[in-house]
Amino acid sequence: AAMVQSDFTVQNPPTPPESFKANVRYAFNFPFENSGNQTAEANKRLVKFYVDKPDDLDAQKKLAASFEKDWRHVGTVKAAPIPSGVPNFWTDSFQLTNDDVSELDRGDTIYILRRIQYSDSTGTWWSDSCEHFQVHGGEIFINVRHPCMVFENARHRPEPAMLPSPNAEQERQSQLSTPSATK
Repeated sequence: AAMVQSDFTVQNPPTPPESFKANVRYAFNFPFENSGNQTAEANKRLVKFYVDKPDDLDAQKKLAASFEKDWRHVGTVKAAPIPSGVPNFWTDSFQLTNDDVSELDRGDTIYILRRIQYSDSTGTWWSDSCEHFQVHGGEIFINVRHPCMVFENARHRPEPAMLPSPNAEQERQSQLSTPSATK
């Protein structure tokens, strides 16, 4: 199996010359397809939206590190079989804060980092994608995307420390049910 993530779409984009606004939920479709010769079992995925400087390697490294922290907290789901050659997609959404919009007004852009975890007879794999909208003269062009210089890997093995232990879900439930200490 080999998951290929393709170009996403914004379902409810701002109408030019308007830009993204705070407190509006924007919906995105994220297409993907198994281009391998085996059925894949997808059991985890995440997309995160960030606002930062466009085409900036240090910013991208920081965002990738933030994504990895968030990834550790995403639980797995019952594996869904994904046959080869069948287009799929998922929908996710986000909304900007007032601070995010202020950063966009100063020339920053929106980054979209996403990962799908899947397995086949050869093991567990990740498909990572990172891109951001082009910014020019303070205007965001949602139909022009720039790939990141990091976090771009269509098929790679996860770091062993990033894979959940066989008892991860039980451990997570145990932590949720343990009362926290109060002062």
